[in-house]
Amino acid sequence: MTMCISFHVFETGWALPRFASKTLSWKVHHVLAILLLVEPLYTGVGGAEACSVIFYGEVTLPLLLLAWFIFDAGFPPLYALMFEWIFVLMFSYIRLYIATPFLFEYLRYSKSGIILQTLGVILYIIGLVLLVTASLTAAKHTKYIFYGKQITL
Repeated sequence: MTMCISFHVFETGWALPRFASKTLSWKVHHVLAILLLVEPLYTGVGGAEACSVIFYGEVTLPLLLLAWFIFDAGFPPLYALMFEWIFVLMFSYIRLYIATPFLFEYLRYSKSGIILQTLGVILYIIGLVLLVTASLTAAKHTKYIFYGKQITL
């Protein structure tokens, strides 16, 4: 749990100054993810479920971070674009085919209480919004590379 929280704090701290204009859903996603992880530490209930929900939603995030690092380092944008699309495809698969059934089972059988369940559902919905946003951004970056325009994050 502490490692998951640490990762979210790192990613938020690293990305927020660079992407201060990010959408509200991105900021809410990070706050809720941290709350979803802190709440079981406080109550002592639902830690395994919370970690699983976070894992299924965030396992692909290093691919997106790698794309951002590649953009920042000045490598050819095609390399970053490749990781961006791999992220979108893997995130879509995991979110729709693994995390969705898990979320339904979590809501059906969980003893973790209404607070964690509500946070999990809200986080899932925001994740879908972020999936659409990431897909549109990757499509825009693809178009820019195809037409030879400068890509900005």
